Formats: sequence, C-alpha cells, structure tokens
Amino acid sequence: MFVIVATMFFLSQYSDSKGVYIIEPHPELISYYEKFGFKLLENELVMYATVEELQLAQLNLFRENIEEQ
Repeated sequence: MFVIVATMFFLSQYSDSKGVYIIEPHPELISYYEKFGFKLLENELVMYATVEELQLAQLNLFRENIEEQ
C-alpha cells in the first residue's frame, strides 16, 4: 500500500503527470504491482498505470483496509 501512496505523492508534485512506468519489473513482483493498477505492456518488459488507475487502486485499498477494521 505504501507503494501507491508514495507514487501518488510523487505524481501530485507534477500537475501534468499522465502515469507511471515500471521498467523491467521483477517477475515475482508483477502480480504485486498489478494490485496497484499497473498492467504489463505488450513487450512484457514494461508496466504502466495512469494517474486515474492509480487513484482508483488507492481508493479500493483504503476501502478494503477500513472494512477489515
């Protein structure tokens, strides 16, 4: 969860941000990154998430955490 919070903080510093790339993600971390809205691109060497996808993932994670409490 801290990954998405840190990412959103970084993006908030740049008003024209469109999204985030993860270059050559470790294969064991791909499913972890997918939880935060990242998707593998066609070449499978890059993952990408738009600002909107990251925001939605962040909201969903916050809701899940609140419901668990």
